[in-house]
Amino acid sequence: MLAVATCALMLTGCAQPDPVVTPRATSTVKPLFASDADALAAATKAYAAYLKMSDLIAQEGGANPERLAPLVTPKWLKHERGASAALAASKKHQDGKTSFDHAKLQSYSSDTEGRANIGVYVCVDLSDDTLLNADDVDVTPEGVQARFPFVVNFVSKSPSSAALLLKGSEAWDGQNYC
Repeated sequence: MLAVATCALMLTGCAQPDPVVTPRATSTVKPLFASDADALAAATKAYAAYLKMSDLIAQEGGANPERLAPLVTPKWLKHERGASAALAASKKHQDGKTSFDHAKLQSYSSDTEGRANIGVYVCVDLSDDTLLNADDVDVTPEGVQARFPFVVNFVSKSPSSAALLLKGSEAWDGQNYC
């Protein structure tokens, strides 16, 4: 009997343990926007507000770019300060307003903290803009393209806020969809 018990104990020590099952991580973060259409609408509203303030700053020769702070991320504000400083140094200013159309959602996701990240294709239209010198003479360079494709990227201010901040903008180098 002792031999049987000893063999059973030895065989138990050689048995393979049950595999460890790791539960799959599931996100409990609810998306900020109910649909892609809602995300696109929020992004186009945010971009329109950004362009309005950006135009005002350019019309005033680059003065006080900090007015963009409620509309952009801190990193993008640094970029805007540099562009405004260059405009101010040139003693030029903008006349007219920038517009956009053909907005199309490129991407929409939520990060691990629940903040929305949105990318949008837009056609930026500068056809109403002119560049003026200190004497209000048009110095807009000849042959400047008036409409061009851009990708603009946004992040929500917080997981619970549908307010979006512009975090980047770049010319689209793919097919021109404007």
